[in-house]
Amino acid sequence: MLGNMSGNTLMVVIVIIVGATLMFFVPLMAVTNTQDEISQVAVQSLVAEFVNNAATKGKVTQDDYNSFITKLYATANTYDIQLEHKIMTVNPNKGETEQLGENLYYSVYNSIILDGENGVNSAKGEYLLKKGDYFICTVKNTNTTIASQIKNAIYSLVGKDTYTIAASASALVVNTGNYSK
Repeated sequence: MLGNMSGNTLMVVIVIIVGATLMFFVPLMAVTNTQDEISQVAVQSLVAEFVNNAATKGKVTQDDYNSFITKLYATANTYDIQLEHKIMTVNPNKGETEQLGENLYYSVYNSIILDGENGVNSAKGEYLLKKGDYFICTVKNTNTTIASQIKNAIYSLVGKDTYTIAASASALVVNTGNYSK
């Protein structure tokens, strides 16, 4: 009789511990997942706005880029931001007749767009785009969010090198930029 009673007590203690754990972790996971989803929507919106603004103006200005960075970091995450400018050039092997699909593109990336001689961080404070080019921005979070940490602890599904918040946008440049300073 005594052995059966201690088994029931042990079972009750285990049930209480499991119940208390679930009462704490399930709402915490729901809240942190919602926070990540809100950050995802905000980041996607910010990236699209930044890219469309640059494609419409025909340039990336230092003020626009700094505003974009400030708004991104307001989501309480850190990000890896990759910029790409696909520059349209004419195929040198093309004859006098224009043929559809004969344009070639080459790309420049962050180091030229941000820190190049005519980059965002140069004395001119803007990087010019030209009509027909493409401007692309890809953003991925570099920190591990609370939701990811909880998933790592419970499920061991999300590794340290994965990201949960990512966004990408591209746009065809519709205006050729010119220096305003």
